[in-house]
Amino acid sequence: RQHNQELADLLNRFHALGGFSREQLITAYDSALLRFEAGQDISSGLESSFIYALLGSPQKGARQIKAFMDQFENADFSGGREGYRGIGALVNLLLNLQRENERLCVGIREEKEHAEKLAHQLKELKNIEKIIYERENHQFRIN
Repeated sequence: RQHNQELADLLNRFHALGGFSREQLITAYDSALLRFEAGQDISSGLESSFIYALLGSPQKGARQIKAFMDQFENADFSGGREGYRGIGALVNLLLNLQRENERLCVGIREEKEHAEKLAHQLKELKNIEKIIYERENHQFRIN
């Protein structure tokens, strides 16, 4: 029964965190990470991991989060604690989606830079074409 209440509290916390500003998330992350480092409990580890995924960009504690999630995948959840496995799977999915999102953003940024470079080169070629056309036109008038 206590585990069910802890799970409900954790899910309610996740729901509340979804409405936080970035600054509020950073404060919540720092607090959850401190609680996790002090107690190594499942709830604060999952909360830290969840907020880490919401923040996206690299944060302090990344190694602890990765180590926790790696340990979490192999943990024994018997004794009425099976619900944590489901929440952990959701957090792990969110972390994977965040990594994929970051990878795609890098790809998009690189594509944008490449497109801008090509647009600049095209502009240069058009300028060269214009200069050549004007020279030919000028020579034609002279002759």
